[in-house]
Amino acid sequence: AMSCKQLALQYFSLHANEFIVLAADKQLQKNVYYGDMWYKRGIIGVCRDMGRKIIRINNIHSMIVENKEDALDNIIDLVIFCVFYIVLAREKKK
Repeated sequence: AMSCKQLALQYFSLHANEFIVLAADKQLQKNVYYGDMWYKRGIIGVCRDMGRKIIRINNIHSMIVENKEDALDNIIDLVIFCVFYIVLAREKKK
């Protein structure tokens, strides 16, 4: 299995720093609409969202053929959900 970083480089020619900047920008845009909904849904909600993205990314080749921008959005979403999970998991340990 390829990492999100490898997927971004191989399919979108985005290096790590470019990918991180793009992901941060997209999250800021989405935050306008969704706010802290991820936080309110908790770890289980974030894990469900991650699961949906993983299923979609398993078909990355066909996604890229159909809609390259949507494929990249799914990869970015998965990375963001991982960050959300880490935030929630660290809070739970306190």
